[in-house]
Amino acid sequence: MKKYCPAVWMLGISLVGASENRNQPFMCELKNEETIYLPEIRQAANRYIQILNQIGDPGSDYQTDEIISLCAINCKKVRNEKILFEDREQFPSQLDAGKLWLGAWSIDVQELLIAAEDRAAIIRYRLSTEREGDLVVIAILYFDSNYKICEINEVHNQLEQ
Repeated sequence: MKKYCPAVWMLGISLVGASENRNQPFMCELKNEETIYLPEIRQAANRYIQILNQIGDPGSDYQTDEIISLCAINCKKVRNEKILFEDREQFPSQLDAGKLWLGAWSIDVQELLIAAEDRAAIIRYRLSTEREGDLVVIAILYFDSNYKICEINEVHNQLEQ
């Protein structure tokens, strides 16, 4: 039995939760009958942040295939409305350039929200950097049907002191 929330139903989403069957993952059914598994999106978003933290650690020896494996072939990254790349193979060099600019960094996630209908994760985090101080970042990760990142859209802003 599906349970409907009026506000969510107006968006064309019905929620099937763990209270109905604790062995089934929480999922979202869209009007077009596509099923999105929310844990898959959350897991992919958390893995993305975990890898970014590894890259920012000065003692880390990250492998470029780790970040590439999270992305769809034509993954695109936009930061503050500027396209940084449109091919996942360019992602490692973009991160290397970021490390030269920022120095070491660490990420403290403030919020992670899942937008199932858009197959997206919205992440707000504090990016503490060696050279630029603390930034607040809002990143929207869009996923394809295989839960690979097809677009990263970030907005960076200096924290007010």
